Parts: sequence; structure tokens; C-alpha cells
Amino acid sequence: MKFLLVNLDWPGLVSKKTYKIHLSLPPLDLLLMSNFVNEKGDEAIIFDGFVEDPSRLQGLLTWADWIVVATTPYHMWQCPNSEWNWITKALEQFPKEKVILSGLHASIFPEQSLKSTGVHAVIRREPEGVLRDFLAKRRWEDTQGVSFLREGQLVENPLGALPLMDELVVKNYNVDISRYGYLLLGDKTGVFEASRGCPWKCTFCDQEMYSWKYRTKTPQVFAQEVSNGIEQSGMKNAYFYDLEFTVSKKRTLELCEELIKQKVQDKLRWTCQTRADTVNEEVVEAMKAAGCVLIHFGVESANPEALRGTNKKIDLESIDKGVRLVKKLGLQTACFFMFGLPGEKPDEFDNTLEFARNLNPTYASFHFAIPFPGTPLYDQYIQEKKLPWGVWPATFFEGWPHEQIVHYLSRAYKKFYLWPKKIEPRQFLFRLQNLPRKLSYFSSVV
Repeated sequence: MKFLLVNLDWPGLVSKKTYKIHLSLPPLDLLLMSNFVNEKGDEAIIFDGFVEDPSRLQGLLTWADWIVVATTPYHMWQCPNSEWNWITKALEQFPKEKVILSGLHASIFPEQSLKSTGVHAVIRREPEGVLRDFLAKRRWEDTQGVSFLREGQLVENPLGALPLMDELVVKNYNVDISRYGYLLLGDKTGVFEASRGCPWKCTFCDQEMYSWKYRTKTPQVFAQEVSNGIEQSGMKNAYFYDLEFTVSKKRTLELCEELIKQKVQDKLRWTCQTRADTVNEEVVEAMKAAGCVLIHFGVESANPEALRGTNKKIDLESIDKGVRLVKKLGLQTACFFMFGLPGEKPDEFDNTLEFARNLNPTYASFHFAIPFPGTPLYDQYIQEKKLPWGVWPATFFEGWPHEQIVHYLSRAYKKFYLWPKKIEPRQFLFRLQNLPRKLSYFSSVV
């Protein structure tokens, strides 16, 4: 069989509805699926709409027996784009009888996805194990984790067992890495994962695609996968896309030890995301020695009551301590901040902005809280607004019109990046790196 694995290209650098950046990172889920297909002796081609010439697609649509279309790229599983109308429009050129839809939209709204697009079937939750089951059975209607319509009625096959993390290893990093980059690192950026899911259950974070389970990959297996990926693709940077990379101090030290054994630090600069209360000097020093140059932190809000309402189970003192430690040890920092969480009043938004300025991370990103379907925040939203299940709003906070939200975000970025304050020489040099790409992003937001 011939499989075409497609990432849909979301329009624009930044979503005009949710203000989310559309990153150009390798499609890890499609890479894993292509490896599974090739191991079975079948053929697989990846078409990534984020980076490829759209004129190439038409011939591939004719070539393929089956077309798996990801509406939610792997790196957007936890905070997906919500513009459903764009998906139906993008699928108009596809032969629907061949299309299998994957992503959060299909996982949360299988019946709506099937009826609005007319595709053959949809995959719920993680797609790699579902495709592997199909390769064994050769019929979508018999495959675990698949939904389809039979005489207009929804049929939902039961979910199968999740693959072990050591089975989710990219053995052949078969993408043109020169097409991918991350604005805070540079070009030739790859993606890896040492775990999936998260032991914390924050109200705003969508873990539906991860089946709300936390699973880990053996450190030796992970380090070998990274080393192989570097050699195969020539990547220079990488994003380790675990939701929380430093959940366990012992495990993080083991991961870094194995990466150092593979001499990854001599070939690769990498970044990750984690909680500020799970880092200490020993862990950060080990990460730095293994090649880490940047750590992302979800700070969310500086208003204690709003922060408690997220169920993040962290306080401002711990956030301040963790971020400042990482800066002190010479790594770059990127912090994410949200406005408009439940119970937060507009006159309290500036507290978060001032906290961001006082933390002074290398980079800061500002958004209004979005109630993604599948999260407790979404359930709270539809209950409070007395709305039916299926509505997908742009933000939780609806006290301002769109134009005022855009104006406030513009003000937040300008007050953080342009405010008059002495910036340490190291921080200044970090901010100059990849300046054209960063300016193009921030100009799209503001």
C-alpha cells in the first residue's frame, strides 16, 4: 500500500483568531508513522504543508492509496489551532474516500469531523499506534481507535493499548531538516520526545491527544534516537517536546548522562519546557553540560487566585526562584504568560505583565487563555455560558472585543521588549540572535 502523510498548512505565521504562532517543526507523529509503514514493506511519503510547495501535492493525492491528514501537528497537540472552517476548506481538494483524519478535532468531535468533511474515517487520540494496528488488519473499519459512519450513524471502535514509549522511536529521520527551524534557536531544528503526557493536570492544558497518561522512554533509547537523528539529518538544533522535561530529578540526570555519552553536546543545541519548581542547580548544570541552551517555563499568571484556579499547584515564589536560577547558570529562558483566566479582572492583567518584566526572561510570550475542547477550562466555559458541547471559542475572557484584545497584546509585547531597562550583555546578545525571524513573529502578533 502507498500512504501519503499530510500536515495541513495553517494560514499565516500567527493565527488571527487565537494569536498562536504556527511553528515550522518536523512532524514527529508523521515521521513515526512513516517508519511503521516502511517497516511493513509498504510505501510512505510525508507532505508537510508548513514548508513544502503546494503544487507538489496534487500528484501525491493521485499516487496514494490512503491519505492520513493531521489537523493538529504533534507540536500543537497541547494547544491546537481552533479554526475548524480552515480545515474543511483545505480538504476540498482531497479525494475524501481516501482520507483518514487525525488530530484533536477528530478525537474530540469524531461525528462532526466525519459529517462536515466527508472523509473515510477518523483516528482518535495518538495516531501512531492506530496506524500500526491498521497495518496488521488492513481495514480501517476493523482498526482500534478509528471512528467512521455506517449508514449515516457514528461507529466508534474501542481505543487500543497505547504503544510503549520505546516503540515510538524515529529510526529514519527522513525529512529535509534545512526546511525547519525554531525562532529562538535557529535553523535545522529537529523534534524529539523523552516522554508523553504529564503527571500534572492543569485546567488549560489539553492532554486529550496523549490519552491523559504519562509515559517515559528509556534514557539510553532516547539518547541513541537523538544521536541517530543528528547523523541522519544533519540537524543543528532540537526541541525536546516533553510537556515537562524535568518531572524527575533522577531521570533527568540519567537522560543527560546518556546524551553526554553520545557526545550530543558537541553536535546539537537543544531546548525543552518544564516547571520552574522542578529545577535545581544540579539538574540545570547537567542539562547545560548535555547541550541545553534554553528552557521554557509556563508561568501563566501573577495573580495568585487565578494561578491557583489553574490547578498548576505552584506559587509565584517558586516560579521566581526557578527562572532566576536558570538565568544565573547561563541558560536562556522563555516564559509563557496568560491573561483572562477565570475570575481574573481586566485591572489585574497588568500584574502579570509587571511580573514578566521583573522576571526578565530572555523571551516572553503573551496570550489570552483559550478553553480548548477536552480541558476542564472548556467544560467550565460552556457551563458558565450555557452553551452546547462543540462550540470552540477564541478565548475564555470575553469582556473585550477582538480589537481591544489585540491592542492589549500589542501593548504587552512592547512593554516587555522595548521598556527602558539595563539588559545584561548576555541577554542582549541572545535577543540579537535570529533577529529577522523574531521580528517577523512579533510584528505579526502586534
